[in-house]
Amino acid sequence: MAPPMVLLKRHVDFSHDVVAVPIPSPCPWGASNKETSDAVIEYLRALKARAVVASPPQLSSLRILPPPNSAPLLGLRSSHISSAEKNMVALYAGGYRPGAETFAEMGAYLIYDARDGSLSVIPPIPSHDEYMAMGHQSAVVMCDATGGGYLLAELVWVMPGFSRAAVWLWESSAKEWVLKPGCLPLPPNIAMYSSIHSCFSYRGSTFCWVDLHQGMVLCDLHQGCKLSFIELPQGRPNYDASDYPGGLCAEEFRSVACVRGSIKFLAFNKFVERKPGEEYGLTVWTLYPDHPGWSISYQCSIQDIWANTNYQSAGLR
Repeated sequence: MAPPMVLLKRHVDFSHDVVAVPIPSPCPWGASNKETSDAVIEYLRALKARAVVASPPQLSSLRILPPPNSAPLLGLRSSHISSAEKNMVALYAGGYRPGAETFAEMGAYLIYDARDGSLSVIPPIPSHDEYMAMGHQSAVVMCDATGGGYLLAELVWVMPGFSRAAVWLWESSAKEWVLKPGCLPLPPNIAMYSSIHSCFSYRGSTFCWVDLHQGMVLCDLHQGCKLSFIELPQGRPNYDASDYPGGLCAEEFRSVACVRGSIKFLAFNKFVERKPGEEYGLTVWTLYPDHPGWSISYQCSIQDIWANTNYQSAGLR
């Protein structure tokens, strides 16, 4: 089994192995939407993936190689990692997001399988003006029970008015998108316009989408794709997005993930107001299976981290 890894960068450029003279790809400007979509899918299917795995603390990386001597088609120059589970990595190709403007729709989903280095293309969800993605990285990949296939889920708002939520589900065995409409019950103190910062799968049956300012949306496959919402724990450090109208990147100081069968929420208080004399530090909460609420499992200061022998031996400082 491969060692656990931490994702440091989600952006993956399409880059050639060697410097090459690009040969323009057939450009379908003026073509119908279907012809353009077909050309994009054909181009993406010619991409190859290459992983460069290094021993820690050196950095490993993922590269995506376009066809030799080809120029980018319709600005398809990069991809963005949305989620990963075990050997599977889900990416958006180009600027594609459900419900985005026409130019941003020129893309699709990519699934990288680390077992054999393969790269699969999943077409965009059926084009509809009534659906809009909840975030820039809301496509969740989940390995199926056999370990040979996967599921991909995309959480969307139903327009107009963000009135309802729905999940588009793709199964590798069926190879088609299926819509799972649902009702998303939000507490009265939670803003309707949630933005998904990260996503992951949980216990082989639940998709999780995280708004690091407010809480998590869960979709349980064992309950007919029923949607539910869990608020993030309150307490120090507590961050209210409305206090910072200029905006802060929540991923710089907060994280939620599945760790050994439970969900962990980590909050670092460097970016929020602190009490006089209060040190920089972090708090870790845990949400255990079938447990009604969060519990604090760890607290420490930055000085505690720097003094830790494991941290010192890693040579990271």
